[in-house]
Amino acid sequence: YLDDLAAARVSPSGWTQERLYEIFDERDTNQRPVLITCDVLPTKLADVVGDRVASRLAEMCRGGLHLMRG
Repeated sequence: YLDDLAAARVSPSGWTQERLYEIFDERDTNQRPVLITCDVLPTKLADVVGDRVASRLAEMCRGGLHLMRG
């Protein structure tokens, strides 16, 4: 479970972005679930975590994305 992903303020080529990618890639490779909360729309996620991490997350969702408002 990763709470408030947008709060991380990830630099486009920094250490945090690389670790996030490694975590998500490992979980995807081993078919493990990931639960993430974030206060930005999926279309804006790349602005926060970078294109590479956002792309990996989009691949992992495979139609399982649930948006909640309020």
